[in-house]
Amino acid sequence: MKKALGTTISLLFSFILLYGFYLILSKIFLSINELNPNVVASIIAALTAVFGFLYNQHQTKIREIKETHRAKKVELYNEFMEMMFEFLDQEKQGKFKNIPDGKLPRDVEIKFMKFHRGLITWGSSVVIQKYIAFRNFTTKPNSSHLLRLVNDLLLAIRKDLGNSNLMLKKGDLLKIFINDSNEIDKLFK
Repeated sequence: MKKALGTTISLLFSFILLYGFYLILSKIFLSINELNPNVVASIIAALTAVFGFLYNQHQTKIREIKETHRAKKVELYNEFMEMMFEFLDQEKQGKFKNIPDGKLPRDVEIKFMKFHRGLITWGSSVVIQKYIAFRNFTTKPNSSHLLRLVNDLLLAIRKDLGNSNLMLKKGDLLKIFINDSNEIDKLFK
C-alpha cells in the first residue's frame, strides 16, 4: 500500500516537473522565433561554447580522478601479486604442511586484511566479484577450478588497470608462475 502511494506520488511529481519544463521550453522557443536571426545565431553559439567548456572541464576532472585511482590500484594489485608469489614460494618450501585446512598463518592473515581494506576502496566491482569467487573457493579441494578463478581474477586486475587482454589466451597468466604449461592448456580446453 505504501509502495503504491509512493510510486503514485513520484509519478505525479515527475509529470508536473516534465510539464513545467515543457511550458518553459515552449516560452523560450516562442521568444526565439520573434528575435532577429543574427541574435539567435549568437545565442546558440554562446550556449554551444558554454556547454562545450563545461563538458571539457567535466571530462578533464574524470580523467584526473581516474589517474589518481589508477596509482592506488597499481599499488594495491602489486601488493596482491607479492602476496600470491610469496604464498606460492612458501607453499613450495612446505611451510604450510602443519597448518590446519582453511587456517592461514597470522602474518598472511594480516596481509590479506590490509589487501581487503584497499580492495574495498580502490578495486573495481568486477575485480571485487572475481576476488570473492576466488576467496570463497580457496577452502575447497578442486585445484583446477581454483586455477580458473585465479586466472579470471588476474585478467580482471589487468583490465581494471587499463591493460588489454586481447592477445592473451586462457591460462597464459598462470603459465608465468606455474611451470607445467601443458597442464594449464589441458585445464582450459
